[in-house]
Amino acid sequence: MTIIPSDNPLILISMLYIMGSVPFSVIFARLFKLSDPRTFGSKNPGATNMLRTGNKLAAALTLIGDIIKGFLPVYLLTKTELIVNQIYILAFFIYLGHIFSVFIKFKGGKAVATSIGVILGIDYFVAVCVISTWIIIYLITKISGLSAITAFVLLPSFFYFFSNNDHLASISIFNTLLILITHRSNIYNLLSKN
Repeated sequence: MTIIPSDNPLILISMLYIMGSVPFSVIFARLFKLSDPRTFGSKNPGATNMLRTGNKLAAALTLIGDIIKGFLPVYLLTKTELIVNQIYILAFFIYLGHIFSVFIKFKGGKAVATSIGVILGIDYFVAVCVISTWIIIYLITKISGLSAITAFVLLPSFFYFFSNNDHLASISIFNTLLILITHRSNIYNLLSKN
């Protein structure tokens, strides 16, 4: 018995998109009576911008929520007949939901935490590598965007060297490109400073 109806791709894709669309930052901002994260700082509805409210608990809950909405669907899909390569490809509909959330006028986040959740469900060691890289770069630079960019540029290499599936490394290149696209303003700002 499968938990998610993988035999009906339209239903599955819709479910993944809806799961990805849940805007935890907006939800927790309202619960904690904070300003909408889309109205200040980077205007990005993500955990980093939530930190700018000064409420670390709301930021932490946003981070956890965004990771879980990537991890949980992938974990459930591993209980179906789908192979891991197919699951990783399907996970991009979670990313689309996060970036273009139907609940907040199709304007969402940058999909870093959600990507980490997806990768955690696919290969936990690769996820640890990504998280470790993010932490190391952040400790050195104190720049969240640069940390994410660096970690995901290295993602295909992590999959190539530490997983036994070359196809995952190839698919992860598109994950890297997605993060680079969502961080294009960060990249521009970093290059402008040089």
